[in-house]
This record gives sequence, structure tokens and C-alpha cells, in this order.
Amino acid sequence: MKSKGLLLILLMVMTFVFSACGENTDIEFHLNESVDTIPLDVTYDDPGVTAKINGFIYQTEVTENTVDTSEPGIYHITYTLNHLDRTLTLTRIVTVIDDTPPTITLNPGIDTLLTGETWADESVEVTDNSDGAIDIETIGSVDTSTPGTYEITYVATDDYGNQNQATRIVTVLDESQ
Repeated sequence: MKSKGLLLILLMVMTFVFSACGENTDIEFHLNESVDTIPLDVTYDDPGVTAKINGFIYQTEVTENTVDTSEPGIYHITYTLNHLDRTLTLTRIVTVIDDTPPTITLNPGIDTLLTGETWADESVEVTDNSDGAIDIETIGSVDTSTPGTYEITYVATDDYGNQNQATRIVTVLDESQ
């Protein structure tokens, strides 16, 4: 009786092994869902893959992971599934973007003056989340010989095209009043 039970178990195991080797092998290998476009300096949690053969979960290997969230760019994670004489690979593409505009702050200055006085543009202080260059464009001018209100706009643009601006109001008063 024991040998019949053992024979039955052996037959079941061999059936499984041969079915896993044959053309009827059911392989499920896919990327798990995730958001693969992330902002600069945000931690990326790799959701991995699902790998099943004939309904059984199989381990995969990450054979490449170039993700660097400190630098904008396009990165790859490659997963490999090895089963018998077959090797399957999947690649996830992760895009790190900088969509944060620079921070721009007006430097303190004297922005109310009398006609004929000299106005000094104290400009702005700019910081950005990336280490790239920041272009600062100054738009407008002040005519200290003519009373009025003048706007000076500073536009800061980082390497990735993100912009922010600040406006300084300069008032020139008539010295005769």
C-alpha cells in the first residue's frame, strides 16, 4: 500500500516536471503597476515584477538598475527570469524630472526716491532644487528724471525650463512737492 502511494506521488511530481518543461508551460511575467515618472530627489520604490510558471511564483533577478533620483534623466531597471533553458527579461523605464521652479526673493533696497536721485537695483536671490545654472532676466527700467511708478520684473529660469518671477515696484517722487 505504501509503495502505491509513493508511486502515485512520484507520478504527480513527474507530471508536473514534464509539463513545466514542455510547450504547454504557462508563464506569466509582467511589470507590476507603478508611477514611473517621478520628481527630482523623490525616493523611487521599485514595484518589481510578477513571475509565475504554471501558477507557481518564481524568483527574478534585477540585472540592471540605473535609477538616480538626484539627477533628471531616463533610467532602466531590467528583471531576468531564468527557467530551465529559457531566459526572459523585462525592462522598466523610469523618468526623473525636474518640474520645480526656482525660488526667487527680492533683495532689500531703497525703492522710493526723489527725481534726480540715483536708484540702485539690488536684484534678487535665487535658489533651485537642481545644481544647474539659473538664468536671470531683468525686464523694465527706472527713469529717475521722471516721477512715476516703475516695475522691474526678474524672471529666473533653470536648466529644465522651469520659471518663476518677482516684481519690484520703484516709485520716483517729484522733488518739488
